[in-house]
Amino acid sequence: MKVGFDKHSLRSNGLRRARRFRRSAVLAAIALCVWAAACGERAEVYFDEARHYEADYEFEKAARRYELVTIGFKRSPVHDEAAEGLARCRAETHFNRAEELIYAGATYTAIDEITAGRRLDADNPRGLYLVGLAHRFIGPRTLALEESDDCIKKYPASPYGYLGRAEYFRFLIEREEALADYVRAFRVAGRDARARGAAFRGISDMTLKLGQPERAVNNYRREAKGAVRGDAFNYWVGYYYLLKKPIIYRDAQEYFDKVIAGRGPGSYKARAYAGRAECYLFYKDLERAKADVDHAIAIDAENDAFYKTAEEIYRELSLPPPRKTQK
Repeated sequence: MKVGFDKHSLRSNGLRRARRFRRSAVLAAIALCVWAAACGERAEVYFDEARHYEADYEFEKAARRYELVTIGFKRSPVHDEAAEGLARCRAETHFNRAEELIYAGATYTAIDEITAGRRLDADNPRGLYLVGLAHRFIGPRTLALEESDDCIKKYPASPYGYLGRAEYFRFLIEREEALADYVRAFRVAGRDARARGAAFRGISDMTLKLGQPERAVNNYRREAKGAVRGDAFNYWVGYYYLLKKPIIYRDAQEYFDKVIAGRGPGSYKARAYAGRAECYLFYKDLERAKADVDHAIAIDAENDAFYKTAEEIYRELSLPPPRKTQK
């Protein structure tokens, strides 16, 4: 029996295979587009979360979100911005540690943190401010003034040079000069709630020492009303009462009370609860301290600092402290 080839059948089979291949390719392309769009949306979500956290000075959380974008979404249009944000937030994290270490008396360790931060973000005026602050503690103290003046010249629109110089004059007990620079810092801080909080605490202290506390109130009413969110401003005033010696727990608690009583969003309320818990711990009101730190963790279970505060309080109560759940 003679076996032959049916040209029409072969052509028909080939066309069917070609159509199936094209259909598969189209479906694969559609699936790829859907996947890419989903990835792009996820990158945008992480990026927006990071910017939100950065605006509220929660730099460690912001850095974690920026890092998710830089590692997992290299082709995202926000990748480069996320990389810049990651460096910026990591620098701010180093600067935060440095400031706390300086006021805790560990200035040489703080210098390592400042150096690490400035490597990541050399143009951040807060780095210069902290260098000057460190020299104010360990000397030579003339460098503290030089660094502050340099910060003012390089970044005239930043409050940090004025804050540094105010701290220098405060150390020399030149209160009128310190007050003038705190007021300058307060005015140029704009919407920087952290800098405004530090400046207002300085204004309050200096006017109290000069016997003119009404000047602080007048400055606030004239300059600060509506400039920043009330919860943010009050939190940072309270924070700096806790950070800078002499620590005035009564005044810190007063400002944390304002945040907790207000209607602001949870981020500052959580931090205010944690700050007030430290005040209650100082006064040995341990049950209230425990209740406040528990509130803080319930609102924001991601904040590592809350667990450190909880450890101190729970230790005093001879209780096992809460542990952060690993995700």
